[in-house]
Amino acid sequence: MIVHPTRPASDGGSPISRHRVAVHGRWVDIWVTAADCSSLSVAGSRLAERLAADVLGVARSSLRVAPLAPSGRPVVVCAASAGDCGISISHLRPRLADAPSSGRGLVAVAACRGAQVGIDLVVPAEVSTASLSRFLATTRTGTDADARDAVRLWAAKEAAYKAAALDEAFRPRRIVVERVSASGFRWSVDGRYHAVHGAGIFVAEEGHILAVAVADHIPSLSHGAPPRP
Repeated sequence: MIVHPTRPASDGGSPISRHRVAVHGRWVDIWVTAADCSSLSVAGSRLAERLAADVLGVARSSLRVAPLAPSGRPVVVCAASAGDCGISISHLRPRLADAPSSGRGLVAVAACRGAQVGIDLVVPAEVSTASLSRFLATTRTGTDADARDAVRLWAAKEAAYKAAALDEAFRPRRIVVERVSASGFRWSVDGRYHAVHGAGIFVAEEGHILAVAVADHIPSLSHGAPPRP
């Protein structure tokens, strides 16, 4: 795993923090920026389009990032067809105690050429241990170290779910994350028709944790394959 230094950039709006990381033999580009909470979704889509255009080496006007039914996951559409670029978006709103709903939040996007990618952005101190215990059967939060491990595990599951691109409901207990360390992890998701697996890493971003997952190649499925039991 290689993490290139963060370098700020801006086009007149909020500065963009950029990372380039190697995950399981593929380069993933990550951009993070602040945006108004009232328009985080729009800001995420626009930032994703800029990043996808940069990764593909095309004009931003030649592509769009659009939601794919039924899950609404983002896909890159270039020249009326799916572009060869996996894309993922994560939003983070500030706690109401810290800022009004009209304040500033964060948007993180990840792009990977030739592979599905997923990203999740969390603030460790703001993740509810009650929520973690509800969805993570092995979660222990007796110490600060346990809590940090649980937050990383949760973020890894969120990122893996997005990278799996199964367009199914998010079921944390069906997402297996293995060999979690401070830097990375392996994961698998048991979908209705097939299982997806891959690798991921963690990236620090000014008090936040970014979990980034990349899916391994999935062989073409035969037409009419029955759902998995």
